[in-house]
Amino acid sequence: MKKYYIALDEYERGIIINSLNDKRNSFIKEGRYTDAVDEVLLKVIDTKKKNSKSDTRRNKIMEKSIFEQMGGTYTKVGDYYLPDLALPAEEKFKIGVWGQRHARYLKHKHKVLYMNFNSSLSFTFLTLAAK
Repeated sequence: MKKYYIALDEYERGIIINSLNDKRNSFIKEGRYTDAVDEVLLKVIDTKKKNSKSDTRRNKIMEKSIFEQMGGTYTKVGDYYLPDLALPAEEKFKIGVWGQRHARYLKHKHKVLYMNFNSSLSFTFLTLAAK
């Protein structure tokens, strides 16, 4: 006997199982034997999922996290693995005359805005020398 193999996704497999079950129920209502339908239904239900080449590739890739794939490492602290992260060194640069005047204006007229800018990472340069 010649065997045939077909590839189905979960949705298509569900449709086949439901249609075979409907056919089986109609045979039972008509009083006919359901042996042939039962055999095919059991074969479809008992089939094992075969991993395709793309599934096995995807599983191999997913074994490592993206952080590890990018060369990241972890350090074990107690029961946890924490990523080894480091911030890049901040570049120091001088503020021009107009930047200093704007910072002085914010410091005297808009104190909350000045404090927000001064406490953020990108505006740590707004500290003014006392005059």
